Amino acid sequence: MVEHETGAPEPSQEKFPLTAGKKLSEARIAYGLSVEEVAENLNLSIHSVEALERDDYESLPGYTFAKGYLRSYAALLHLDPKDILASVELVPEELLDIASPKSMAKSGSRRGAIHKKRPRGRVFKRIVLAVVFVALVLVGIDQFSKLDIDQVLQNLDLSTFTDLVN
Repeated sequence: MVEHETGAPEPSQEKFPLTAGKKLSEARIAYGLSVEEVAENLNLSIHSVEALERDDYESLPGYTFAKGYLRSYAALLHLDPKDILASVELVPEELLDIASPKSMAKSGSRRGAIHKKRPRGRVFKRIVLAVVFVALVLVGIDQFSKLDIDQVLQNLDLSTFTDLVN
């Protein structure tokens, strides 16, 4: 260990290893890139890039996205993505719990919300109504084809119509 002028030992890198976010931040600064430039290159929001550099993975959309963002960010800075991912403790179960319906209700967050499908009852009702409609149309066509138009015209009392016209 190297000692400072005060006689206190200097903290070693092994004792306090850099976090993934710190490695990414330092590499970004070394390349002279701003957070905005990184966000634009990775097609991410500035908030997401800042969250990665703070190791704040809970504010990202989920486990899979966090891993993908870290991989892309590392590749952009010519760092080994495996090394970056190895220094992060991402547990799918913990991150999935963040986006659970209970936690979303507590936080009011819509991030990670599961979109509900339309109830199947509506679709079923519409299908039944369509089938009934088609059946009624077919019965009406069948009855109309059996109708003798000449007989109907003879039975029709035309005196009612002539009184209305005059």
